Amino acid sequence: ADIQEYIAVRPLREGSDPAYTSREGIDDCCVLNSPLVLSDMKVLEPGLRQILNVCTVQKIYFREQASSLLKQLLISVARATALPSTRASRTASQLIRYLQDHYAEEITSELLTAQFNYHAYHINRIMRNATGITVHKYLINYRISMSKGLLINTDLSIEQIAMKVGFDSAAYYSLSFKKLMGCSPSLYRKLQREYV
Repeated sequence: ADIQEYIAVRPLREGSDPAYTSREGIDDCCVLNSPLVLSDMKVLEPGLRQILNVCTVQKIYFREQASSLLKQLLISVARATALPSTRASRTASQLIRYLQDHYAEEITSELLTAQFNYHAYHINRIMRNATGITVHKYLINYRISMSKGLLINTDLSIEQIAMKVGFDSAAYYSLSFKKLMGCSPSLYRKLQREYV
């Protein structure tokens, strides 16, 4: 894609806070210091919404959490743009978009095979090349990330939240949540609400 215009960098105002102006780049991941171009910016929306939620709620260490989420989002964009523009990369983008749009529904290998017209093994290989993880793992992680907002902002039970984000049972949801986040969903809710 030919880029006609870049968004101009805003000049710093005189007397700007030096804590926010001294950082010129990301030291531990050089690829994030160069422009990243996406053909479809919609893939950023869920990640940006999550960052916005963290910044709006402003729990303890929210700046660090928002920074970490932004870095993860940029890394996933960098990985996606590093893929050559092939049918596999287009399929990976479509697959990720499909999973994000339908995460609350039951998603089976057979369904993905029918949807993308590839064998389940090939779909998993495409996903692993694009994200570094399997379709199943990506879906679990995405469901858990979507459940965090429900834990903080609603009074739904753990079972209701599990069903709402696509898990078959509250037990499997709790186990997956604890494996990814290091604590149970109920403890996560309690800790997040204590700092409101």
